[in-house]
Amino acid sequence: MVVDKIYEQLRGVDSRLSKSKFSREYLGKDRNYWFVCRYNNTDISNNALLSLYGNLRRYSSIWLEMSEDIGTRNAAHYKERFRFMNGLADLVLTEIERRARDVI
Repeated sequence: MVVDKIYEQLRGVDSRLSKSKFSREYLGKDRNYWFVCRYNNTDISNNALLSLYGNLRRYSSIWLEMSEDIGTRNAAHYKERFRFMNGLADLVLTEIERRARDVI
């Protein structure tokens, strides 16, 4: 499932990211939401997937804004974070498109 890959990649850059925090901050759901989905071996809802996409795009734009700040010494690091988050958002968009095709 794409959400597992996204979580693992995010966890790779933020070791403090827990499953409950991921559920709240990225999926826009209750802290136990993703745990229950995994326990029941079900995928996240379309609504949660759209929230994940929107949040990844939002975070990527924040990193981009920070990288473009003239006084920033860490601009290259921030630009890399922008590309990373943007890439994750692209993966989610691909999953959204796949689900949309499956409905038709």
